Amino acid sequence: EEDAKTVISLCEKNKPIKSEISKRAAETESLWLARKSGFGSMARYKPICIAEDITVPVSYLKDVIAKLHELSKKNDILLGLLSHAGDGNLHPHFLLDDKNQEEKADKIMEEIIPYITSIGGTISGEHGVGISKKKFLSSQIGEKELSMMREIKKIFDPNGILNPGSYLE
Repeated sequence: EEDAKTVISLCEKNKPIKSEISKRAAETESLWLARKSGFGSMARYKPICIAEDITVPVSYLKDVIAKLHELSKKNDILLGLLSHAGDGNLHPHFLLDDKNQEEKADKIMEEIIPYITSIGGTISGEHGVGISKKKFLSSQIGEKELSMMREIKKIFDPNGILNPGSYLE
């Protein structure tokens, strides 16, 4: 209840369009359904929706969100944002009209990642690095750590059949 009061106070201070706190289990489920439907709603808005995953210290949320919006305007890309802000996890969604705009979305990520890591954030909060974020890994960890990870992978995957082509190859 104390946390809820704090959140309500912050919301009211920043003039939200709407804020709700559930009082019953059914209301909680309804709010969660709205949150879970966010991606689907955005994906219907434009033909292409690229969802990203970054995590930042909570104290930097406002700055990172402002920077994302600034970069989206600068690159003429519509940005949607889902988050579980309480842990600093942000899911910017780049909403595109066609595949030719993907370079603009990549440019935004290339500009935001150095900032994210400089403030103690991570290039992925929960979805992993994978092939698409391979190029950003050096901003997150050093070659020594990467080498150790490769050695561990060789122990468990000597034939290289697990996640081939990943950053550990």
